[in-house]
Amino acid sequence: MKILLYSYLQLFLLSMNTYNVATGRILPSIIFSFLIGIVWCYGVTGIARGGFKEKLQYSLGCSLGCGTGVIIT
Repeated sequence: MKILLYSYLQLFLLSMNTYNVATGRILPSIIFSFLIGIVWCYGVTGIARGGFKEKLQYSLGCSLGCGTGVIIT
């Protein structure tokens, strides 16, 4: 479940940051990029050591995070 939350947050932030970059919002882009890096560092260690179940949770979290980010932007 922890991996799902990390991947959800990562793709949510990425979707939001895409909007920031596209609209030229420099400071939010920098902040979101930093947060994406932090979340990625913690998420990648869990997924690298995990099995199929963890990889599936990661993929599901990515899908949900991206969808939520697109809806909000």
